[in-house]
Amino acid sequence: MILEQSLLLETLKTFCPNLKYFHILDVKFSTQLLDFIGNLKKLQFLSLGWHVEMFEEEILNLAKILPFSLQYLDLYYIPLNSNFDIFLNAPLRKLLIGGHIYKEKYLKG
Repeated sequence: MILEQSLLLETLKTFCPNLKYFHILDVKFSTQLLDFIGNLKKLQFLSLGWHVEMFEEEILNLAKILPFSLQYLDLYYIPLNSNFDIFLNAPLRKLLIGGHIYKEKYLKG
């Protein structure tokens, strides 16, 4: 578990503002986490494993701040009865929730 999440996020914000891939487990939902993710303008791959299940309001807040560059979103520990269809309207190629693929788009080559 991340014991000093705020320190980690502040460090990443300062030294790694151009992250394209961010995978973190045992994270606690916070406004600082939302601000961090929302400011990653080049982020393409995001994988989050929550310390505890998210609440409906937190899911909606996360969906609102996702960067336009995001192509892949993987979320763990979201209640399956949640209204996560808000993510289906995002310009993602792949959406995984709890290991299940809910949306998959392929670029025409």
